[in-house]
Parts: sequence; structure tokens; C-alpha cells
Amino acid sequence: MGIGSMILSKVAKTVALDAATTVYDKASEKVQKKTEKKIQKYLQDDSAAVQLVVCNSRDTSTKSYCVYDRNKNEKYQIKGKLSSRSPHLTIVDRNGNKLASVKEKRIAFRSPLSLEEDPKDYILEIGGKKIGVIKSQDTRLLRKFEFCFNHWEVKGNVLKMQYVINNGKEIILTVNDRAPMEMNSDYDCYYLDIYRPENELIGLAIATALDIASTS
Repeated sequence: MGIGSMILSKVAKTVALDAATTVYDKASEKVQKKTEKKIQKYLQDDSAAVQLVVCNSRDTSTKSYCVYDRNKNEKYQIKGKLSSRSPHLTIVDRNGNKLASVKEKRIAFRSPLSLEEDPKDYILEIGGKKIGVIKSQDTRLLRKFEFCFNHWEVKGNVLKMQYVINNGKEIILTVNDRAPMEMNSDYDCYYLDIYRPENELIGLAIATALDIASTS
């Protein structure tokens, strides 16, 4: 290949790269606008509950993502690793102060009569104190979870992030609707309605634990 041909080839590659970058940027901008519309639609709800929007990165190993309030201001950050020997996520405020954590136990014990092949236990801590454990319960149709505290229970589909946390007839928390589902987005978003302000942090910790369970 002569020098002239080589220069033309490099120019063509540069033009193609610039064109691809422009297309990607436009696609990313389009996805971002779709996401903002979906979030805004959710936040227009007149619910008296505390509303949080969790924008979780699709990276399943090292996590660092944000939680926003009703006004779309960053309220919490969630950080940690799911691929380590001790998988864990930490919830911090905007100043980096540790508020809560979710840790997966390395070994989860079950009855010899249990048919669960891969049991999972998640330890919840708030303010440095253990508040309870969430245990998986495998069934032939769907993985379910048991709360070993507060007599709370989860109903719905955790894998699809569409579920409700109840205390008897009282609704504590609802989690719903992952979005966007566009393949070229780096994030999934899901929404929390927490019906008592005092349950905001524990509700977020529970949702974080079940998020780990649905992606691990």
C-alpha cells in the first residue's frame, strides 16, 4: 500500500469513527430523555409516601450508584462489591457518611430436608447495628424471601422488581417498574414508595438486599 493510499485509509477510519461516536452520543441522549420522562411521570404521583428513585448500574461486580428523592436530587449513594469473598453494599449519604449496609453471608445453612440448592442469607445493618436477616426460600416456580425481623413479608416478583412489603394489612414499601429497559443504557431504575418516613432507611436497605438477590 502506497503512502497516499495509507493516508486515505486512515482518514476513512477517522471519519467512520467520528460518525459512530456521533450516532452513539445521539442514542445515549435519546435514552437519557426517555429515562427522565419515565422518572418524571412516576414523581408526578400525588402519593404521600416517601418516594425514591434508584438508578442501579448494570455492572454486576463493582457497584457505585445513586438514589434520588422526589425532587430528583441525589440523596444516597450505594457502593460495594458483589464479586468478593464477602459480597456487600454500603448506603451512604451525600457527605459519604455510612448509614446502612447489606452483607451476604458466605455460608447459608438450611434444614437437611430443604430442597434449596443455593441458599442466600443477607444481613442488614443500620447505624452499625444488625437489625435482621433476609433468607431466600427456593420453590419450584419462584425464589421467595423470608424476613427474620419485624414480622414483615414480601409479596410479588422480586426478580422483576415488582413487589410489596407488608406488615399484616399495612403496606410498608412498594418497589416497582425497572426502567429504562433500552439495551444501550448502562443503568436500570426502579422506584420505591415508603409509607412511613421512619422506615425510609430500612426500606432502602431491604430493597438493596433484594436487588442483590435478583442480580447475583
